[in-house]
Amino acid sequence: MLSLQEQIQDTVELLQNARQIVVLTGAGISTESGIPDFRSPGSVWQQQPPVGYRDFISNAAARRQYWKTRSQLAQQVAVARPNTAHQALVVLEQKQRLLGVITQNFDGLHQDAGHQPERIVELHGTSRFAACTHCGHRSSITELQQRVDAGEYDPRCASVEVI
Repeated sequence: MLSLQEQIQDTVELLQNARQIVVLTGAGISTESGIPDFRSPGSVWQQQPPVGYRDFISNAAARRQYWKTRSQLAQQVAVARPNTAHQALVVLEQKQRLLGVITQNFDGLHQDAGHQPERIVELHGTSRFAACTHCGHRSSITELQQRVDAGEYDPRCASVEVI
């Protein structure tokens, strides 16, 4: 088994020799920015498991729970700032060595660090916009969260007429 120092050195050599890089990031890159990963003790998902898509679509109570849980996450994401790892990836992109970032994170910190948005694939969506499941209209998640916080527990898309 390689020591941590040996692993770091191997990584440095690999990056120095690579002409084109694609990076996959997960929760670990954002924990230093103050966003806890979802599997650690005391995390939001440990306290309240995520609402599945089917439940969200078909169950008003599930949607209310989603927005309640999301409110807790929104506060953490709002104050988070890119850290040195996010910034190091931007440097690689600026040097035209990094083709793109595939991230499991929804926090938008790669964009905040200065990555070109078209070079980022967000596998689990984003904390910045929500898309209507009926018409696809994109809305600011901040505005939707404000509506929820003001008492609208199940915000509807303004583009879709309620039947």
